[in-house]
Amino acid sequence: MRINLLGRFELQDDHGRVLPLPGPKRRALLAALALELGRTVPAERLGTLLWGGAPPATARSALQSHVTAVRRLLAAAADGTAPPGGIAEDPDGLHLVTRDDGYALLGHPDAVDAHRFERLCAAAGANAADPGGLLRTALALWRGPALDGCGSARLAAEAGPRLTAARWWAVERFAAEALLGRDGVDERIAQAVAELTALLAAEPRRGRAAALLARCLERPAPPADPGAAPEAGRVPGGPGVFVGRAGELARLDAAAATADGRPLLLTGPAGVGKTRLARAWAEHRAGRFPDGRHTLDLHGEDGATALTPAAALARLLRELGAGGDDLPADTAGRAALLRTLTAGRRLLLLLDDARSAEQVEPLLPGHREVLVLVTGRSRLTADLVARQGAVPLPLGAPAPAEAVGLLAAAAGAGRVAREPEAAAPLAALCDQLPFAVGLVGARLAAGGGSAAGLVEELREERRAGAEGVTAALAVAWRGLSPEAGRALALTGLLPGTGIDARDLAALGALPPPRARELLAALAAARLVEETGPGRFDRPGAVRRYAVERAAWLPAEERAAALRRLLDQWADTAEAAAEAVGEAVGQADGGGSCAPADQDGPVAWFPRVRRVLTAVARAGAAHGLDPEVWRLAHGCGPLHYHDGAHPEAWEELAREGLAAAERLGDRTARLLLRTDLGLALVCRKRFTEAAGVAEQAVAEAGGAEDAAEDSAEDSAVRDRCLTALAGTLAASGRGYQAIAVLERVVASCEARGDGASTARALDHLAHCLHRVGEAERGLAHTDRALDLVRDRPDDPLQRTLRFSRAEALRLLGRVEEALAAADEALALAEKQDDTRLALLALDFNGALLAGLGRPAEAADHWRRALALHTAEGRPNAALARRLAALEPGA
Repeated sequence: MRINLLGRFELQDDHGRVLPLPGPKRRALLAALALELGRTVPAERLGTLLWGGAPPATARSALQSHVTAVRRLLAAAADGTAPPGGIAEDPDGLHLVTRDDGYALLGHPDAVDAHRFERLCAAAGANAADPGGLLRTALALWRGPALDGCGSARLAAEAGPRLTAARWWAVERFAAEALLGRDGVDERIAQAVAELTALLAAEPRRGRAAALLARCLERPAPPADPGAAPEAGRVPGGPGVFVGRAGELARLDAAAATADGRPLLLTGPAGVGKTRLARAWAEHRAGRFPDGRHTLDLHGEDGATALTPAAALARLLRELGAGGDDLPADTAGRAALLRTLTAGRRLLLLLDDARSAEQVEPLLPGHREVLVLVTGRSRLTADLVARQGAVPLPLGAPAPAEAVGLLAAAAGAGRVAREPEAAAPLAALCDQLPFAVGLVGARLAAGGGSAAGLVEELREERRAGAEGVTAALAVAWRGLSPEAGRALALTGLLPGTGIDARDLAALGALPPPRARELLAALAAARLVEETGPGRFDRPGAVRRYAVERAAWLPAEERAAALRRLLDQWADTAEAAAEAVGEAVGQADGGGSCAPADQDGPVAWFPRVRRVLTAVARAGAAHGLDPEVWRLAHGCGPLHYHDGAHPEAWEELAREGLAAAERLGDRTARLLLRTDLGLALVCRKRFTEAAGVAEQAVAEAGGAEDAAEDSAEDSAVRDRCLTALAGTLAASGRGYQAIAVLERVVASCEARGDGASTARALDHLAHCLHRVGEAERGLAHTDRALDLVRDRPDDPLQRTLRFSRAEALRLLGRVEEALAAADEALALAEKQDDTRLALLALDFNGALLAGLGRPAEAADHWRRALALHTAEGRPNAALARRLAALEPGA
């Protein structure tokens, strides 16, 4: 395994494949041990880092659970096989060991990028033959601010500055070595300019860096290679790099110092660099916000995917630690919870790309300690200043000289020096906007004609009425190959700003390697930015331009591209649903949404969740109803498993249901009504959910129809009816739910499906318990246990034993209930079912407390609290109950 700390926290296997991230506590544990590779870190120190200086009473046992989970993670990564064409490596790379009163991570230093960076820097400073080459390799390891997303704000605040200082030393030393290049020309000058510019943007007063930058800009650069693309992420002014703006950074500093709870409002036209300035300031002022920084992209300028206040609050609350079950259903309740969770915390909330005051206002906590920085177009100013006292910070284009400097940095100082008279006109025709200047500079760097020729192209666009950004986009478009131009147009069919190589491959009917090559070409042209392996982000202006280009494609080509994308996403959703072990018919009968799994195995769904409904609508507009309902239904289990975005689930389910109704497909209608009912239960809209469920049950027919169905059709109907019964029960229609489940049991028995019969009996038992008929429920549970008794590893074994415990408690047979819950707990722990283990521990704790056996009750609740904490979801209510039980503890 490789652990990357120099940028966004990342794990890779030995073949470079990015691994799913664990939860924040486990990331913090890995990061802390990786920084001290080979050295013992005391458990007390780890507790302080994982819990921000205030570890709970159960921290020691929770830490042990996290250590066990990380050991499993390391072992799983070591078991990976080499990719096609790859070479298998030694799998024993990193080991977590227990030492004295702490833990240590053992392994080769190069397995942690921070240690590799330090080794390369040390080698460069020890009279190496090519120190510049070593430093270039070292600097390439940096992908952003150190320890970003490591899971511990305290660790980032303590270790981040040291790593950053080492980076700046390496930048200055690398620039000095670049200036010593033989024959007066060194290919490393351009990279030195990029690194120094970024350094000075963060630390404007570094005199040595400023002097080195001036000397680098005076040096002639090597002739441009027409076939070579600029190094991604290394050209100032381009994606991922921030340039200049020392005065604006100082204005932000001054405004932040006197904000006193008022939001700061950074406004300006598209392409002026609002987001880059805000994020650069946030990254380099991290020390002012010890309790964390949270960035939320509101997508205000993208009408199809702009976040509603409720959805934005859900995301923000999840980042702040609220679980899916803790989220209120309404916007006002979520806003109140935000105020509660941020009280007394020194936080920065960056609300990027806001559209209106109505979108922003519910996201303002109103605490003096919390700084809110909002970016958006100028139209935001009047309302937010008048209604919230926002501090306006209008951002204009850079000065002409700075814009010319941006052009030189993007195209190469030597390239601009060959036609110096064209530099100022080029920048002026781009309205001196950094984004537009970067596009034109990228085309110039790639050998896209003379600077004078580009001046004429821009003038022609301006004469036609185009503004600076639009004119620069047209010039960048003409510099693309026909295939890359078509690829950009096809991305216009996809809402949102993200684009994945697999998405482009589907849209364009391309092999994935070719899709990656085309996206790399777009990145070289500064039209997209690589954000991860095979993943790219499009600035809003590029997305809107791509939408215009997509409209020029033939309608049949657009429909075919969307059909391929919808099919691919539906396949992925179905595979992901199988991976998380959820299905529509596996609702728990109680109607509650499953909590989101922070360590979930599916990386695809969170990436596309925000745009799913927009893609479904686009498909419907092109007559792709079969693909639309299949995608909507395939994502149902993933929404259920995620549990935190029921609004998005409802929207998608309604789109799928509308498609099924247009098709007249009875099975599809049943599936989507089932999904919609569950989504409405998750939103706590029980009356609507019951209405949907009743309609679906009526359409589904009864057990008497089973003979007319195939076994597969019957099984699908029964799974839907089971989930619909759960919706009815959660909506207060218990006896209706019982009647539905009795039909399901009869249908399963008619098919001779013992496993399905046992599951249906379990759901029926739960419904009977809810209406007070525990005796009948217990009989059904015992009957179900008889059906699975010869399958000891069946998950139903543990579930049914817990069902017995619930029934026995209701019947007053407490000692038998305790024994049954203990049996369920033993099986849950053996089969790693954390959810059921928590239920059983809490259940027995409550029973024992009621029996006047506080010591035994406390033992069960302590174990449950440790499990909650280890999962990254501390349970405050349980902690209060435990404290009340042990007042002297």
